[in-house]
Amino acid sequence: MKTKKFSFALVFALFAGLMLWSCDPEIEIVDKIVDEVDITDPVDGYAVKISILSMTQDGVEADEEGGWGYAYTKDGQGNETEIWRAMPGDDIFLNARAFQNNLFYEWFVVDGEVTIENSTSDVDAHFTMPEGDVEIGVMFGDNTYVHDGSGAILAKIDTDKILPVNAAVRAWKDGINTNFGPQCFVWFDSWSGRLDLGAGSMRSLPKEVTLIGMWGQPKFGLNEYQKADMKYAQEVLGSKVVFTILADKPGKGLTNETDPKWTLNGSTASAENIAIIRMYAKELYEACIAEGYDGFDLDYEPSYSTTDPLWEPPLFGVFMYELSYYFGRYAMDASRDRDGRAVPSKRLLFVVDGQVDSTDKFTSSNTNGLGWCVDYYICQAYGEANPASRVNGILTNLSSYTDKYENVTEKIGRMIMTENFESYADTGGFLQTMAALTVQGVPVGFGVYRIAGDWRHTGQEYEGSPNWVYLRRAIDTRYGHEPYQN
Repeated sequence: MKTKKFSFALVFALFAGLMLWSCDPEIEIVDKIVDEVDITDPVDGYAVKISILSMTQDGVEADEEGGWGYAYTKDGQGNETEIWRAMPGDDIFLNARAFQNNLFYEWFVVDGEVTIENSTSDVDAHFTMPEGDVEIGVMFGDNTYVHDGSGAILAKIDTDKILPVNAAVRAWKDGINTNFGPQCFVWFDSWSGRLDLGAGSMRSLPKEVTLIGMWGQPKFGLNEYQKADMKYAQEVLGSKVVFTILADKPGKGLTNETDPKWTLNGSTASAENIAIIRMYAKELYEACIAEGYDGFDLDYEPSYSTTDPLWEPPLFGVFMYELSYYFGRYAMDASRDRDGRAVPSKRLLFVVDGQVDSTDKFTSSNTNGLGWCVDYYICQAYGEANPASRVNGILTNLSSYTDKYENVTEKIGRMIMTENFESYADTGGFLQTMAALTVQGVPVGFGVYRIAGDWRHTGQEYEGSPNWVYLRRAIDTRYGHEPYQN
């Protein structure tokens, strides 16, 4: 067998001459020779190159690389071997590590007929080796760059030039949102914003997740990791992110919720109480805009609520009325008498989750007849083997609202059935049933509470990865594999 000797590069792809304000920024790929190695003819495989893409605050070539990455194979016992060449059909895995003060963003294809699975994972991304050389890029950004306080810097970079698949992902999600297609929703917890901590980053979620509810930890006063993480999920991947609060008393969830100003005086719709509720809705809106969320998810669980009168008639109707000026379908209506209330600076989602199929609380009289303003109803159908019954419950019990939507596709397209991974993360519960659910011929949205439970299973994999095993399986059930490529 003949051998030949040639030089090839571990390619360092850097941002060079990127014009931040240009309408057509260009990316220059710079080759850097690092070694000479003996290789054989293609019978021994094709080349696997790794490119490092490092960005600085000014979007120019970084003085130092932001991290390193390598390709490897696994044997039957899971032992890893770093490789530079591979045979067609080999399973190739990718590993990346960011240097101090840098963040890993994503793997992407520079050259070659290949599709990377789990491309936003620093340790579980993988692909099948094709017939031909491949070049795989890994994107890093320094903390100063990606953690600009306003989050604006990310928007100046034409990421579609590097990751063109993301434009397809956004277009696919736009179609879902415009046509009331079924949503893929998760309540996100354990949020750190750092991809190296696995389940703590939105970027680690499957690309197909359309709607994210920020649950658990404080929703406001986000750190720079979280701001950059959410900005990437929204602007690059096209996901919508809402904050979730069990808002059963004024001030709940805000950074100033212990302020005495939130104390209601009795349960009547007095001028004093109305002013407090109006102030609460306004500050929820202001906090939403300040942090960059796409809307508000009202966690409505009257069976588990406090004795505070906010959720009782008539005050809950006042609350819905005030929220409708800032969130949901009626918020941007120019014909409304706003009485000094600001017009929202952008269209914000209004989501209600919990006991939305309840007949005793979420009624037309109790909500001031404004339930139709809600964009999505999320049902906590935990452990429900027959989730269709819950959809029908919403259609029946909330008919005064749903009848105001345009057609049955819009009615059912606004509904999301969720499983509880605080209890069913090891088995997936009935998530697959929910993902396959259609009612009156219309596909229903699906989702998960406590999605972090689906991260990195032991002894379970889906398509070669232990991450998001049940969620990715449900996504394929509902949409098919990589629906944005169709």
